[in-house]
Amino acid sequence: PRMEPKDRLQKPRREVRPERGLRRKAIAQAALDILGNSGSRALTHRAIDQHLGFPDGTTSAYYRRREDLIGAAVRELFQNDFNRFETGIGELVESGRKLDMEEVVVFFHGMIQDVRTKSSEASKLARYECFLLARRDEEANRLLQELFATRERLDEQIFRMLAAPDPKDAAARLGYTLRGVFFTLAFLPEPAD
Repeated sequence: PRMEPKDRLQKPRREVRPERGLRRKAIAQAALDILGNSGSRALTHRAIDQHLGFPDGTTSAYYRRREDLIGAAVRELFQNDFNRFETGIGELVESGRKLDMEEVVVFFHGMIQDVRTKSSEASKLARYECFLLARRDEEANRLLQELFATRERLDEQIFRMLAAPDPKDAAARLGYTLRGVFFTLAFLPEPAD
């Protein structure tokens, strides 16, 4: 006897998954979520598949090694920062007007506050995890250094506009300082006024 449509078992609705073209980005974001919520030991292909509702093995088709997942997470996190930074710096540099130090300080403080106030706790913790992973993993370290070098080249342009004696050195020192300031402001409560 033929079953009527209403008698057939209905398949459970699957979660809405990212389209194929967006899967790499979704996997990278899921890696950050896992890093931020559970730490680096929890970052596995299976954990990402479960997080995204993918069939087992899907993440492995996009990123073969755990190191590749780490690289994707680091790129995703810092590319988002870099995009915001590049837009703001681009506006300052392209304005062609003379910059003063106060304006540059306000810009960088705004960047830090933007990440501080608009990032989830998991995203903030994922940042720490990415730095820790880069300390332990040569590939992640190299990637992070490349990302920072790109940023420092933009900072160098600003210091040229400010007529710094050694713009390259000033940009490198600013990078070190900003990373320290960022971690202090992002993870410690602000002092009361």
